[in-house]
Amino acid sequence: RTGGTNWYSSNTYGQSPDLIEPATHNVTRAFPFIVGSGFTANRIQFEITTAASGGNSNCNVGIYNDNGNLYPSTLVVDGGQKSTQSTGVKFTDISTSLSANTLYWLVYNCHKTPTFRSISQADIPSVLGWDANTPGASRQITGWTAPRTYASTLPGIFPAGGTPLLNVEGMLIQVRTQ
Repeated sequence: RTGGTNWYSSNTYGQSPDLIEPATHNVTRAFPFIVGSGFTANRIQFEITTAASGGNSNCNVGIYNDNGNLYPSTLVVDGGQKSTQSTGVKFTDISTSLSANTLYWLVYNCHKTPTFRSISQADIPSVLGWDANTPGASRQITGWTAPRTYASTLPGIFPAGGTPLLNVEGMLIQVRTQ
């Protein structure tokens, strides 16, 4: 990054995020976010393309540190609870420094099942590799999922015992620099 205002997301291979994907409720999902040049993030956002039905429909997004073993650990910043009962971009102004050459995790947890703008699994780098449990299968591990009943804030530590997400699109979570 050399200056100005830039947006960063779940490390796509440069493809347009034009897919839509239904959120999975009552789980916490994490997707890799590699920061090449350090920067201060001043906004985090995601986009709802189809509103969730029923009352009390919310999502949280945030950034987690990596534990050194390609798994999310401690919460860096929580983007707060955002209603998903209407479409559009949902954002939170933040102020957090992200270090150069560091793996972070963009995370979401939803109460209901809205549909959001997403990134094709083919456009997410293979940070976690490929599923070795299915010989001959080409199932990319795109992130982690862990059961967690929705709460108004993300947990301080990512839930233990998560399972790999196989060939799953990632919610387009974007982070803006100052």
